[in-house]
Amino acid sequence: MVRDPIDRYMPEVNGYVSISDPYSGRALIIQPAELKYRFEKEVRREEKEISDFFSKIRSDLLVLSTEKPFVGPLIKFFKRRSARWR
Repeated sequence: MVRDPIDRYMPEVNGYVSISDPYSGRALIIQPAELKYRFEKEVRREEKEISDFFSKIRSDLLVLSTEKPFVGPLIKFFKRRSARWR
């Protein structure tokens, strides 16, 4: 799973923001400060659900962030996985 910090945290914004659904074109005006806690809680719930699913099916899950270099963790992941399969 590759995550970007901007997808996990709602920015600190005072006032109103207009957002729109790219598929329907419908617009909605929100106050980010009022939704911040619920949004971040939902992100954590979703991440846990994904992690639990991978555990349930006994599959490996690699979580990467776009804010950090990924080559090192990726190499470690495959080395660890390879050692387990020997």
